Order: sequence, then structure tokens, then C-alpha cells
Amino acid sequence: MGDSDDIRARTELMRTSVERPYWVRLRDLLHERGINPNEAVMAQSFPDDAQLEFGIVVTPEAKLSSLTTTTWASRKARGDSPPGLT
Repeated sequence: MGDSDDIRARTELMRTSVERPYWVRLRDLLHERGINPNEAVMAQSFPDDAQLEFGIVVTPEAKLSSLTTTTWASRKARGDSPPGLT
């Protein structure tokens, strides 16, 4: 898969996935930042270590928003609330 195919696949997951709580929560957090996930593009997303996910979202206005989320599994294991953006 090429870079543009990867971006399309990540963007589709960001916009529509209900199977992974990560994507559902990410959409909520983007809305809190005033970013409509149905109009934005998920340019990059990858694990930053065992407990963090790093990503870059591009808005229709060509603004970049970097985000780091704590994985739900690591927070749940500690008894914490769902992940948030940092």
C-alpha cells in the first residue's frame, strides 16, 4: 500500500470505525478541539511507545493538529478514565 492509500485508510478509520474504542474516542476529542473528523484527514498515526499513540490531523483549512493519546488498555489497567488528547 502506498502513502496515499495509508492516509485514506487511516482517515476512513478515524471517520467511521466503531469497532475500536480508540477511533470513537478520538472523534469525540477532535470535536472538543473544534475539528470535524468528517472533514479532516488523518495524515499519520502510529504507536509512540507501549502506552501512547501519536497522530497528525489536517483540517480542511490546512491547519495541522498533532495529538498524543494514552492507549485505553494502559489506562484501563490502572483504573483510569478513557484517554484524552495531550
